[in-house]
Amino acid sequence: MRHARSQSGFTLLEIMVALVILGVGLSAVIKTVATHVKASAYLQDKTLAHWVAVNKLTELRIAEKPPETGKTEGKYKLAGVEWKWKMEVKPLEGNAYFNEVTLIVYLDDEKSPYTTLATYFGKP
Repeated sequence: MRHARSQSGFTLLEIMVALVILGVGLSAVIKTVATHVKASAYLQDKTLAHWVAVNKLTELRIAEKPPETGKTEGKYKLAGVEWKWKMEVKPLEGNAYFNEVTLIVYLDDEKSPYTTLATYFGKP
């Protein structure tokens, strides 16, 4: 009498199905990690731009006189990056004693600023 041997192990088809499942799962993980890294970089830039705006407004606050009305722009280096900013000082509507100051900070593309801050100063 012959005894049939039981075979152990995986068939080629089972291995290929497992590899497909593993590949799909790993691609989803890689996409999630890439999205997280991109979002983290954007949030870091947005935070730095906010610090630039706060620093510029602080410089205005400690200056000897309030800013004059009009538009100005300049550059500010922070964390090894040269940020560009634009500031507009205009009279506050309906108030004869204050000016509104709006500061916009961006990198290269003026159409998509990283932050915009507004505050008020007493007129000179």
